[in-house]
Amino acid sequence: MPMGVGAPVPLPKTRMGRWKASKTIVKESWRLLMLDKEILWFPVISGLVTLLVYAAVGYTYFLTVLGGNFNALETLEEKGFDIVSLVFLFVLYTLSFFVVNFFQAGIMIIARARFSGRDLGFADGIAGVASKLGKLFVWSAINATVGVILAQTASRSRMLGNIVSMLLGAAWNIMTFFSLPALVLNDVSIPGAFKESASMVRRVWGETIIVVFGVGLFFGVIVGVGIIVCFVAAGIAFEVFAAETLSVLILLGVLPLFIIIVLITASALGAIFKTALYEYASTGQIPAGFSPEIVQDAISRK
Repeated sequence: MPMGVGAPVPLPKTRMGRWKASKTIVKESWRLLMLDKEILWFPVISGLVTLLVYAAVGYTYFLTVLGGNFNALETLEEKGFDIVSLVFLFVLYTLSFFVVNFFQAGIMIIARARFSGRDLGFADGIAGVASKLGKLFVWSAINATVGVILAQTASRSRMLGNIVSMLLGAAWNIMTFFSLPALVLNDVSIPGAFKESASMVRRVWGETIIVVFGVGLFFGVIVGVGIIVCFVAAGIAFEVFAAETLSVLILLGVLPLFIIIVLITASALGAIFKTALYEYASTGQIPAGFSPEIVQDAISRK
């Protein structure tokens, strides 16, 4: 059944509890994901390509800068980053941010099409992002610059630096929460995307924080429960049935696979709901398939 953008709906009089809201966000995003299952390929490929980027840049750094000497890693940790190391870090961050942004943008394009009743495939999402490669690369380089600055800040003073870096990083992520959908979906300039995101967040900074961390908390609980279940199952297999091989298989096979599946799903659902929020925040209309009280509670228009 086609899903289209709904009409504006009055704000609800009461707010939904945050934990219940997080579960509902996941449930309603999941419903859309089931209509466009190809969306799951985006975080899968993104994760694989990101691993390749880290491996390639890390191996190149290890051979060229450290001379293939593992002991040099300890010296680097003690002395901190030099100029060459910072350049490699910038390249690593730029490429990894670009990969993540590229595939997140593909999800957003497919999700927005679904909101208007269109059914796009994986190739359509890739094609839609391909026309915006320049903007995505520049935006990724900007994020990489911020990341390098934060890494340098953290390395200066271990405890204080880490705290400052963490707080500044969280603030940057929140202020740029809507920048990627603005770049991809409305084709605005990079300065325009930052201003639009910052403007939206300033109006609803508390709600945005909840959206950013609420769904993460939901999946964090799922991962936590999964870890406990796997350790209990491994313990029973080892102690009761003396099945050492099965115990190892659970901890080294089932558990990592479970965590990977949860992370892939969380990434896809997060991008879908971010797109829904952006649609409502920019148009005032509720994307079909989402409860008005959920979207409006997350983005309270003033």
